[in-house]
Amino acid sequence: MKKLFGAKLFKTLLAAFGILLLSIMLVGCKNEKSHAGYYVLESIKSEGNEFGKNFIKEAELDCYIILKDDGTGTMSFSDEATDIKWGDGKLNVEGENVDYNIKNDELTFDIDGDTMVFKRSNDTPPAK
Repeated sequence: MKKLFGAKLFKTLLAAFGILLLSIMLVGCKNEKSHAGYYVLESIKSEGNEFGKNFIKEAELDCYIILKDDGTGTMSFSDEATDIKWGDGKLNVEGENVDYNIKNDELTFDIDGDTMVFKRSNDTPPAK
């Protein structure tokens, strides 16, 4: 009887430990979406004016940003591509840091008072 009670206790403790371990592992798994991706210029806000997709298309402003999972990427403005580094809310472009924000698949940053908004795209980015 004593051995049977000990075996049941051992199995109960083992099951409890397994549940605890699984719980800890699941808490560590965040379901965060990676910000890495291909972003295309959606709009520019400057001096109280907003210039949207139509203006960008008519002005032939082919601008995009590619963010890679490794913290590197590419920023291209009208066929002038520049390597960048990104992370912790900062884009590093040619040694200059620019604060950025990503919310609802929109990457936004300000340069000299002008706000640029890039929208995440599922299209294939152009070759560099």
